[in-house]
Amino acid sequence: MICSDMVGANKPDPRLFTQVLKRLKSQGFKQEEILHVAQSQFHDIVPVSKLGWSSAWIHRRFNRPGFGATPAPYRMVKPTFNLQSLNELVDLLHKQLEEGRQKREGTFSLRVTFNHTEAA
Repeated sequence: MICSDMVGANKPDPRLFTQVLKRLKSQGFKQEEILHVAQSQFHDIVPVSKLGWSSAWIHRRFNRPGFGATPAPYRMVKPTFNLQSLNELVDLLHKQLEEGRQKREGTFSLRVTFNHTEAA
């Protein structure tokens, strides 16, 4: 786990995400294998998009105005995936896993790592 106080930066500061990327790379992940899942455009989707990461925006306020408890982003960023719930994310991952199996002979695996950052 990487806490913001360890890095000396809070989301949306890119230094926090850079440290997460370093940690994941040290565990054998490539940047193109990372999917950042979050509900905040301001704190998550905008900064990781600037860093070139794939993202899944859990847009829980779909069809409702505003951004809930998070600040409005200075600009909206189109995420890789725009989902309304974590259930949709699970369905998407299952579908991609099945498509991967159909395209490949042999084995196919999906690595899932949860990284949670906590504000100080």
